[in-house]
Amino acid sequence: MKRLLPLLVALLVAGTRLLAMPRGFWEGEELRFARALLTFDPLQQQPEAPGYPLVVALGKLFNAFVHDPFTSLIVLSVVASIAGAVLLTFAFARILDDEWCGAAGAALVYLSPAMLVFTPLPNAEAVSMALIAAALLTYARGDDVLFGICAAAAVAARPQLIVAMLVLVLFARKRRAAAAFVVTLVVAFEPLIEAIGVTRIDHYIRTNWNVVQVPWRELAMRFIAHPWGPKWLSLPLLAIAAAGAVPLLRRERRAFGVALFALAHLVFCMLAADRMDGVQPMLSALVAAALFAAAAFRPMARFALPVALAYGAGALVYSEPLLAQRTTGASPPVAATTYAARMLPPGGVVVYEPSMEAFARDAGFTSAPVAALDALAMRPDVPVLLLADGGSHARNAKTFAWRDSDVYGKVTTEHYRVVSVIPIPPPARYVAGDGVFQLERTAGGEEWRWLAQEATITLPPLPGSIAHLELSLPENDNTLTINGRTIAVSHGKTTVVEIPIVSNAAATLTFRAARSFTPPGETRNLAVQLLSVERR
Repeated sequence: MKRLLPLLVALLVAGTRLLAMPRGFWEGEELRFARALLTFDPLQQQPEAPGYPLVVALGKLFNAFVHDPFTSLIVLSVVASIAGAVLLTFAFARILDDEWCGAAGAALVYLSPAMLVFTPLPNAEAVSMALIAAALLTYARGDDVLFGICAAAAVAARPQLIVAMLVLVLFARKRRAAAAFVVTLVVAFEPLIEAIGVTRIDHYIRTNWNVVQVPWRELAMRFIAHPWGPKWLSLPLLAIAAAGAVPLLRRERRAFGVALFALAHLVFCMLAADRMDGVQPMLSALVAAALFAAAAFRPMARFALPVALAYGAGALVYSEPLLAQRTTGASPPVAATTYAARMLPPGGVVVYEPSMEAFARDAGFTSAPVAALDALAMRPDVPVLLLADGGSHARNAKTFAWRDSDVYGKVTTEHYRVVSVIPIPPPARYVAGDGVFQLERTAGGEEWRWLAQEATITLPPLPGSIAHLELSLPENDNTLTINGRTIAVSHGKTTVVEIPIVSNAAATLTFRAARSFTPPGETRNLAVQLLSVERR
């Protein structure tokens, strides 16, 4: 029976991945991976930073036979998930010296909500996890050269692993492993460096380094607990892992290496991971908690796998609201982009928010970044649609959404759940001047631009002698002067203001607030929210 355990885990993982395969693209990074299989151009975000050279190479290999980038990447993810589950079963069994516990640990990783959500997709996650499993197996077996090669290959599949893998290689204290690690890294990253150009590497890193400020407490909860699901799933599992960690770390040096690997990756993610990716950056560190949880069952090893499967059943039930929508219809960004292409009048332009760039660029219509709204404000003859990642209450806006669910909010942080196509008629356009920050919105449809303590906007020359403004504040009242008129803006409600302007002439509105504030973790100085502008 023990010999069949890796096969059982493989069948479980294969079944869940086949059932969770998406119908189409969901996130922007997936489109960029697909483009990279046709033209590898990191400077054009094909794929997005930091390049993922090995995933692109393997995807190109699959695409040579499949001839469809999306399908090639999906097949690669499914194959990599199955292989990774088997390799991780062997790795854990070697470290724990028990096949039942090894299979249980691998099942915990691959049946977790985070892995169910992200590894069936056309991205780097399944490949990088399979190579992590290969690195852990060769590390556990003491195959120094193979360990170094697999560790470097995992970094080439997901470069964000560089710190954690370097820690594991150094902890192993094997010169041959370190040499193989360095040589393989050089070979694997040579195509990426050549494509970028040595002189442009610094620019490439600086322009793609984007860390959104999130409170540390919230970030720790997201990265440690949320990958394992809601409290009724994650807390028991983490408690079992804590119980199994101490005795295992005392007697097994190899387990200490796995713990250091996960800890190093957690610290890296806390400092540098993209907060817009939800729990996705932390998938690689799941191996430590799963190993410790499986170790807790060593005195009664045959119970380990049934407990892991019970956890997996709960994780499937929890993840079903997201997986079911993803497997039965087009994602909101794809549906919205298709609608925009159909509704855009001749000569029109679709402006897109940053997260929607990949979809807009693939749609075939004329598109531009949202910053182009300033220039288009002076072009009333050009129809404009805004492709927005989030909801909208704007007039004639069309919203595409998947239903809200706990798994979407905890595992993906609401990205791409709601996407809107919003017509921007000429009277609602303006040029943002000093003190006007970028457009923001929520999935629920709230949208605004923050204004600094002093700010200006310019309305284009159109008919209409009134500037109709809507202002708001989430908390604390403020007093605002607009072109000499003083307005009290109360928090928690919309304040409507109408400012006289000259018809058929450009009009500049100057805002001066009595006070402003700087949110925690930010450098912006904010005074009031500008919800909408319309010339009437």
